[in-house]
Amino acid sequence: MPIVYKDIKLDHGFRIDLLVENKAVFELKTVETFTYVHTA
Repeated sequence: MPIVYKDIKLDHGFRIDLLVENKAVFELKTVETFTYVHTA
């Protein structure tokens, strides 16, 4: 996925985990168990 900000396209891109309707990018992470830092 290329990076574009205010009509400026950067030379490198990133691999994304999930793209929803070409608008929202999500990065997925996994853990073995939940701890207090995982709760909101």
